[in-house]
Amino acid sequence: MKINPTLKLMIIGVGGAGNRMINQLITNSDDSDQATFIAIDHDYGTLATSKAKHILNLNSDNTFALVSFTKPSTIQKALSEKYAEISQLFTETDVAIIVAGFGGNVGTIATPVIAKAAKEMGVMTLSVITTPPHFEGSKRLQVARDGIHGLLEVCDFTSIIKAQDILEDENQKIGMQEFFNLLSTVHIQAVTTLYKS
Repeated sequence: MKINPTLKLMIIGVGGAGNRMINQLITNSDDSDQATFIAIDHDYGTLATSKAKHILNLNSDNTFALVSFTKPSTIQKALSEKYAEISQLFTETDVAIIVAGFGGNVGTIATPVIAKAAKEMGVMTLSVITTPPHFEGSKRLQVARDGIHGLLEVCDFTSIIKAQDILEDENQKIGMQEFFNLLSTVHIQAVTTLYKS
């Protein structure tokens, strides 16, 4: 990767999928130290295993029961309460790349809010997201579509990786772990491309 040394780059993993992606980026990149990595989630387990130097726990004060984060209204309330803290992440940032999986709740709901905060701080805001394969059900696909609509309104550029297309390219003959490993690889390649731009 060739990162412009004059730009202050931040890469943010949102939700479980986004945090897995930044862990792999940190592990596999020779120059990951040229970017600031931030992990954002509500799950202590996810954040405890994060390789990012900075984390933001949406549930850090135990206001919400962990199970309640399955409700969109709970996530939205947490984001509202943490909005000022999220905005402060971008005070010394030129470019932000936000990575997440869409179709669930935290990544889908939080990513557009985080992108909006970055834009309000004058940061060039890019995102790389994945949509779920068809076998995860039509409800998750619709949740992802709704989230994308909101994200496109606040991001300067959004790269959308369709998990179903990857599965079809492999003729659906690969195991689940291999599929998710391949999806992670494609996601990382997309972020790397933005790194180099």
